Amino acid sequence: MTKRKFIVTGVGIVLVIILGIGGKVYMDNKRFNDEMVNVVKSGQAKREIEIGLKNLDSKALTPEGIIKSYEIDYESIEHNPMGGIMFDVIINDDEKLRVYNLLNKNTEDGTLENSGGGNTAELEELLKKEGISMGYSDKENIDIAQMEYRSYKEGDPVKINNNGTTIGYVSKVVNDKKTGEQAFIITDGDPKVQKPSEVNNVTVLYQGSTSPEQIGSQAGEVKRDWWDNNKQILNNIEKSFKSPILYLFCQTNDKYVIDYLIK
Repeated sequence: MTKRKFIVTGVGIVLVIILGIGGKVYMDNKRFNDEMVNVVKSGQAKREIEIGLKNLDSKALTPEGIIKSYEIDYESIEHNPMGGIMFDVIINDDEKLRVYNLLNKNTEDGTLENSGGGNTAELEELLKKEGISMGYSDKENIDIAQMEYRSYKEGDPVKINNNGTTIGYVSKVVNDKKTGEQAFIITDGDPKVQKPSEVNNVTVLYQGSTSPEQIGSQAGEVKRDWWDNNKQILNNIEKSFKSPILYLFCQTNDKYVIDYLIK
């Protein structure tokens, strides 16, 4: 075999290998994309999508709702680098009205969960225009967090925006003198007249640690917040001991929030 024929043959073999690898990669990608499409088309995905839409608009997919219909944009389906399947849902046949979705598989039972991913500004404007709240702004969330240091009593309204917006009413005041845990359980209605079964939203405001600068006027709280809890953490860190105050925070969530959810 001449040198020229040897080179041509070698080049041909290389091209065949490249085409083979390229073809396999293409087929693998196509198979992966087809699998993602099948997941998005599944009944579980449909259920998760519609739950998300009803979270945005409680009357979604009914004649009274703002969100009357939706369709999946299959061209938008792609794999999230961190895991899961991303895709858009088009609302009311309007390309500008989109809901971004992220489907993940529950590691415990294998069911699908929609982590969500936000909405287009046009959709949020439409919902706000029709009087549907899209939640609080960053500034409002900061204002709410600052309410944790107020001296509320049960039944007091909790207001922000210069008292122009009522976020709820204090239904329970938690003040554990032994551990220093302090929290307000806030519900969306006046607890004097609202039944637990009528509660739709619960907010728990935990008061942060009292500033050491207040040791002159609030020595007991400063000691509990800083010395007592930190001492136990440091003494037991090798045993993976959990801070009693953090444990109590979890108990408070379970005791009050879950109570409303199951009634």
